[in-house]
Amino acid sequence: MLWRDRWRGPCEEVAIKNLDRPDDDPMKTIGIDHLIGTGKFTDPRLQAKDASLVDIVEACNKIGTTSFQMNALAEEFAVALRGDKKCYNCGKPGHLKAQCRAKGEPGQNHSQYQQQTVTPVQVCARCQKGGHTARLSTTTYGGKRPCYNCGKPGHLKAQLSTTN
Repeated sequence: MLWRDRWRGPCEEVAIKNLDRPDDDPMKTIGIDHLIGTGKFTDPRLQAKDASLVDIVEACNKIGTTSFQMNALAEEFAVALRGDKKCYNCGKPGHLKAQCRAKGEPGQNHSQYQQQTVTPVQVCARCQKGGHTARLSTTTYGGKRPCYNCGKPGHLKAQLSTTN
């Protein structure tokens, strides 16, 4: 294995020689992916031979660190989480509505995923019908408002006798 041979001692020739072996070591692919991520290479199979010894040693030294493992884990989570999300604006996967470039008219969405605005049912306190409030009600009490204490029309709370 590449990395086990690398740590046995000053065996840089062994490490470079082991780069030509088949992909039997998963850590090797992680190291090559790291080299690709730094912009050194575009295709590891074609251009891994162009890597300098310094680049290979840097990639090997970073693989065991906690920060490298956390970065690799974060990249895997990012790929896993963004995979099935669909945009609520255009319906295409890969981005969310905040990042959508298909902006239309203000207040208009392009998608079937548009959430319908539902107004809550309002019940009028005067006529007990839905769709409006007492402030907007056209129903009158015939000049007689109900008592706020007992609810019967004909008198007000202030007119009630306070004798108990």
